[in-house]
Amino acid sequence: MSSSKTSTVPQRVISRLIASALADPQLPRPNPTEAFWQVPVSNISRHQSSKLPPSTTYAIIGSGVTGCSVAKNLLENLPVDSKATVTVFEARALTSGATGRNGGHLLSPLPEEFTLMEKHYGTEETIKMAKFANRTLDKMHGLAENADPELSKAAEVRKVRTVTGYRTKELFEEAKASQRRYEECLPEFKGDHEAFDGEEAVTKLNMKNTAGVIVNTAGAFWPYRLITGLFDRLLQQHSSRFALETETPVTSVSHDATTDPEHPYILTTPRGTIRASKVIYCSNGWTGHLLPKLRGKIFPLRGTMSTQEAGPDLPREGGQKSWSVLDKPTYDASDDTFSYGLYYITQNARTGDVFIGGEKQKADEMLSSYDTTISQVSKETLEEILPTIFEKGWPENEKPHVKKLWSGIMGFTPDHVPWVGNIPASVTGRKGDGEYIAAGFNGYGMPLCWGCGEAVAKMMLGKGEEVSGWLPGSFEITERRLRSPYSTVEAAVVGLLEGQLGAVEKGFLAWRFVANYARRMVFGV
Repeated sequence: MSSSKTSTVPQRVISRLIASALADPQLPRPNPTEAFWQVPVSNISRHQSSKLPPSTTYAIIGSGVTGCSVAKNLLENLPVDSKATVTVFEARALTSGATGRNGGHLLSPLPEEFTLMEKHYGTEETIKMAKFANRTLDKMHGLAENADPELSKAAEVRKVRTVTGYRTKELFEEAKASQRRYEECLPEFKGDHEAFDGEEAVTKLNMKNTAGVIVNTAGAFWPYRLITGLFDRLLQQHSSRFALETETPVTSVSHDATTDPEHPYILTTPRGTIRASKVIYCSNGWTGHLLPKLRGKIFPLRGTMSTQEAGPDLPREGGQKSWSVLDKPTYDASDDTFSYGLYYITQNARTGDVFIGGEKQKADEMLSSYDTTISQVSKETLEEILPTIFEKGWPENEKPHVKKLWSGIMGFTPDHVPWVGNIPASVTGRKGDGEYIAAGFNGYGMPLCWGCGEAVAKMMLGKGEEVSGWLPGSFEITERRLRSPYSTVEAAVVGLLEGQLGAVEKGFLAWRFVANYARRMVFGV
């Protein structure tokens, strides 16, 4: 069923990917592509203090889901008589990064990937990951359900059944086995998934060109509205201790406890400097700019999203369903393009508009931190792909009308799980132990971000024992994990090019790893 051309990825492409993963992602660029989600802009989109305060207790870098979670969890868990203050810094407009650019899915990847993760992390840890994802998704739903009516309505959070189509029989069988194992290990979800063969997918679910589909419980929402709405309410509820500084990029972080031991960290911005007791990096794909030693251990990957008008025959099911299509990742040597094999779709329950994202792009465009441009290959693919997914929707030979097309930067890690917790001095190169991170969500931020932000906030408040009860240990940023061969740039490239590496290319990556490992052991770099 898959029509993608396959070829072995050449060494020159591997070398470019390694260089891109290790490059400085720099700061978020001004004038990013405009996302449909972000129109109209929030009334606090460009909110900032008239003048930066001289100091803050908690300095949070990034205003997406994760930064919002850290801020909200701090503000709601600080003692009533605490004098601590919380400040969020955003390089551009509020929530202008991946949170305001994603697909609107509230979806855990664990049912489908359970057996793969179990192979690498063991049964107990994979169960903990699955429960963490479900816990986070429940909290995301709760944020809207428990909000005031205005925010609840604007966020459009809804429970749906998500329909995933598999383009090959092998992928379909692997997914079914993983779903069964997931429900065996998490019996509270027993019976949640339903599997249909390719013919049933057409007649019952309007999906074609699949070997089969699996249906699960999931959710969908309007991410930008929810998070900017929460920030707005935090400003109103905690006006004396919460500040939001948009268009204020942090250009450097340094440490000097001699003049102000209570606020030893110095954050430099174009608007001046501000001192902080603790610094929290919620900067995802851009993290490597401020923390150079994490380059290659977290790296940017550019995704493409679109909003398209529903075809005249496409059922309006956005209130009940969402969709995905999975194929094997492929590299095509004829035009030097790489396809991730994943497309993800939600539908606006009111208007019928279709939100679809996914990637096929030039290999040297993959690891980019520029959301100011769009891959031409991705654009052309998204403009044509919907009629190949749905049986009924558009008249023959008619393309969907694209209303908006944009890009966004995700943060990926070599071992496919986020970095969370207190950053070791070996990474920061600074004295002090007040720097924390929650970043690197590998394209699945919604079942991870809020929980990781909550974990960091509670760690800083001395609630580490509580956090260890639900945060997977494999997420924590430890010296052991930092030194692991699974956290190297070579491992990252192997993961990206799954199934597309020949013997020579695997040998090249192995040689690089051995050479770099020896250099680290001898020179400590």
